[in-house]
Amino acid sequence: MEENKSKQPNKSLIERLFSCCFNNMHEDYELTKMNNNPENEIDNSFILRTKTELEADSTIFPASTIRNEERKIIDYTREGLIKFINSLRNAQYEEIWNKNDLIISKKNSSELSDKIPLIRCQITKNKSFFTKTPSISKIFESMMNPEDRKIWDSNIKNYKIIEKINNDSDIVEIITNKQMDQLEERLFYDKRTKMVEKGNYILFSSSVSELNGLMSLDYDKGTTYLSVMIVREDKNNFYFDTFNQIDFNFEYPKDFFDNVLPNKVITFFEQYFGYLNNLK
Repeated sequence: MEENKSKQPNKSLIERLFSCCFNNMHEDYELTKMNNNPENEIDNSFILRTKTELEADSTIFPASTIRNEERKIIDYTREGLIKFINSLRNAQYEEIWNKNDLIISKKNSSELSDKIPLIRCQITKNKSFFTKTPSISKIFESMMNPEDRKIWDSNIKNYKIIEKINNDSDIVEIITNKQMDQLEERLFYDKRTKMVEKGNYILFSSSVSELNGLMSLDYDKGTTYLSVMIVREDKNNFYFDTFNQIDFNFEYPKDFFDNVLPNKVITFFEQYFGYLNNLK
């Protein structure tokens, strides 16, 4: 009896076709999942990651830069950081301002510190405000780039990158200007990382550990327990969601967070949007 010599299926080709179809289906599902999520939570649980992306699960910052209180709360991998940011977005806050597309809320403490409140700001900026609408990447860069910040941010005396960790992370030295009669210049050494997750541009920063050895005798130091900015866009608007718990190491006036802070936030974003609107 003659042996069946029919050609066997090309297993490699079938695997590639199946992978292609599956990825396309996955992308459609991701888009639907994101659009159906009213909070637009940054959830990467369904992301298909390549070997290179899997390497991002390693620790973002060197161990010497991480403060003790952070070690207990934040898993400084990409997924761990996103999980922490989502916990900030899902927490309960007390609203202290809601006018002109700006909502400011506060939480008396965070898992990282109970010394000062955690402040959340949510801003919607219609694209019609801009003479020439900036790209979301330019919006993000203008907040993160020290040279840009020194131009538009009146709170900044000096801002520079002092150590590059990798393409997405660094350590910066920030000196703030004197603010109010009681608050002199302050020095911050912060570690920062940026990422883009499903249309969300994210900038995270927090102060380095004292063990990192960065010191200055010229300025009193402040502490950034956490600082997060998230920017996303749709056809008509840019959306900003920020979380800040920053200790300037001075005695805050009793009405600071409820009355003084909203005006400072308004001024900050007026300067920021004005700068973006003048970009060519």
